[in-house]
Amino acid sequence: MILPLEMGVLSDIETLLQQGVAAHQQKRYEDAERCYRGILQSQPTHPDANHNLGILAVSFNDLEAALTLFKTAINANPKAEQFWLTYINTLIKANQLDEARNALNQGKTQGISVENIEALTAQLQSLSQAPNNASFEQPSQEEVERLLQHHQQGEFEQAES
Repeated sequence: MILPLEMGVLSDIETLLQQGVAAHQQKRYEDAERCYRGILQSQPTHPDANHNLGILAVSFNDLEAALTLFKTAINANPKAEQFWLTYINTLIKANQLDEARNALNQGKTQGISVENIEALTAQLQSLSQAPNNASFEQPSQEEVERLLQHHQQGEFEQAES
C-alpha cells in the first residue's frame, strides 16, 4: 500500500522512500516509480529518489533519463560516492567515455575511493583501446536489483563488485 505524500512533511517523504525501495526490491516497479515520483513532486532534487528512479531507468535501458536523474542526485549530494559510481558506470554503458572521464575527475574531488578511481580508470582505458564496433553487455535486471539492494543496505563493496 502506498501512502499519499503530504507536502513538506519529512517523515512522509522518508516513509515513501522506504516504500519505494521495498517495492523496487519486490520487483513492483510501477509502485516503486510512483513512490519516487511522489517524493520528487514535493522535493524535485531529493538525492535518493532521483538516484533510485535513475536505477529504474537503467533497468529499462532508458540511459538518457537515468543520466539526468543521477546528475540531479549528485548535484544534491556530491559527497555520495555511490551516486558518482552509478553515474559514471551509466555514462560508460551509454558509450559516453569522455563524459565518464570528466565525471571521474570531478568525483575524485568529492571523495571517490582510490580503489574505485583505479578500477574506473582501468575500465575507461580498456574501453578506449577497444574497437569502435565492440558491443558491451547490459547488466541483467537481477544484477541491477542486487546493486540497489546492496546500496540501500550500505554494503558498498558488494554493490561495487
